[in-house]
Amino acid sequence: MRADAEPPLSAEEVILTYRAVLGRLPENHDIIEAHRRAHGSVEAFAAAVLGSEEFREQVLPAALRPLPVPLPANDVQTRLDPASLPGLLERACAARQHEGPDMDVSQRVALLDALLARLGRLPESIGHCVEHGCGEGRLIPHLAARFGRVTGLDASRVSLATAAAALNAQGITRAALAQVTAEALFPAADCDLWLCLGGMRFHPPPLAMVVLEAALDALNPGGLAVFDLPVWIADYRFSTAGDPATPAGGETHALPQPVIFALADAMGCVPRLLRETPPPGGQAGRMLVNLFVLEKRR
Repeated sequence: MRADAEPPLSAEEVILTYRAVLGRLPENHDIIEAHRRAHGSVEAFAAAVLGSEEFREQVLPAALRPLPVPLPANDVQTRLDPASLPGLLERACAARQHEGPDMDVSQRVALLDALLARLGRLPESIGHCVEHGCGEGRLIPHLAARFGRVTGLDASRVSLATAAAALNAQGITRAALAQVTAEALFPAADCDLWLCLGGMRFHPPPLAMVVLEAALDALNPGGLAVFDLPVWIADYRFSTAGDPATPAGGETHALPQPVIFALADAMGCVPRLLRETPPPGGQAGRMLVNLFVLEKRR
């Protein structure tokens, strides 16, 4: 731009953008003139202000601010003491029941359909689908309509009884139910799709590890594991030695992402998709939740 050329922005445009986005006036005339010459349009200037540190730190609500990179590591125990397994299962079951129904079935069905379409997988190519944490079976009718065979797993006998009654009332015969116990973490046959949406966050890390290991081990070659869980929570730590193994309602746990990838590799699985998903209510800015799609090597 020639020294005598008129800047692309007017002083009024700079002032109005400051007031609209930052809620204040520019510091002085020199700042206004610098912005007028630095940006080629009002749109470019507004984008720069929206991306500024002042907007992120002082204007943007805390819940919407991006998480820092890198995140401080959570200190969590992932190795399971077999003696603690029954207590951890009871704890996860109680937390899930305390939380109550959190499933938007239509959204989860749409998500699953979109994931399979993105991966080029036709529903009819999946012979056996296993849903972990099926609860009262709200998702099972939709799974049974898509896949050749469905098994719903849950640690709660009460939830499974409710699910069985609902499936029987709907005349659904291509679905089986089985209880997860300390002796049988995966009480189902090998599967082509293992699904757990919304339930893994109630699993303390050692329990989440053994459940994931059992599920990935049961996948047939080319089979998919689709699950979501927190991979980081602010100020979170877990140890069976320093944390009571009694049920605690409403609790949410995290399993670090590197641990999940290491387990997937050890079990012969490769990542096919990874995306960030919204955390439970009130936890934005304090929790990072990932949706994983892993595929068993053929």
